[in-house]
Parts: sequence; structure tokens; C-alpha cells
Amino acid sequence: MIQSEITTALGQRLATSGYTIAWENNDASPALPYLQVEFVPVAPNDQTIAGGGAVYPGYMMVYVNSDRDAFATPALAIAEAVAALFPYALTLTTASGKVVVTAPPRIMQAYRDGANWRTPVRVDYRAA
Repeated sequence: MIQSEITTALGQRLATSGYTIAWENNDASPALPYLQVEFVPVAPNDQTIAGGGAVYPGYMMVYVNSDRDAFATPALAIAEAVAALFPYALTLTTASGKVVVTAPPRIMQAYRDGANWRTPVRVDYRAA
């Protein structure tokens, strides 16, 4: 399993949200509200004696960027829509394996970030 397959599978699913997305390493400042994405791979492991059974865990952070100094409810509704795209045990097939959502997505504590209000959503996965 290669990282580009993992990020592509998760990213394609997120793109069905209908919201504008600011992808990693893309200097963009779209109109609010928009989603900002960060992929965080974790150290792979292989519990087989002979090797060849590597598992690639990690998580995707999706930040809902919205207007600051307004009610938080609209951003929370977008975060809930994002979380609904990645239900626990969702399996996405790639060319060399599968990406599985390993926990219910977590909508985390929102906070002010410069001129924006950010509501993070964490999606845990493992790929093999």
C-alpha cells in the first residue's frame, strides 16, 4: 500500500461533500466556508513473522473553516456532514489494498484561528 493511494481514496470520498476543499500543499484562500485537509500517517507495522503483512495506520484531519464571530452551528452542521461520509468500518478499495475507517469520526473542539472559526473532524483509518 502506498500513501498516495490512501490519500486519494479518502480525498475522493471527501470531494463528494460538495464543499470547496483546500488540499495539502496548495496555497489557496477560498471563500468561507471551506474544508482544509491534512493527512497524518502513523508508523506502519507488520505482525507477521515472514513479513508482507504491513498495515498502515493514520488519520485524516478535516478542518471546517467558517466565519468568526458568528454562531458555531453552521460550521458544526458541515462538520457533521463530513463525519457522515466516513462511518465506522467504511472500506475504500484501492489498486493495492483497502482503506478502512477504524473508529467513528470525531468532531473536536472548535477554536478561533486568525480570521476564521475552525471545527476539526478526525477520521482514523488503517490501510493494508
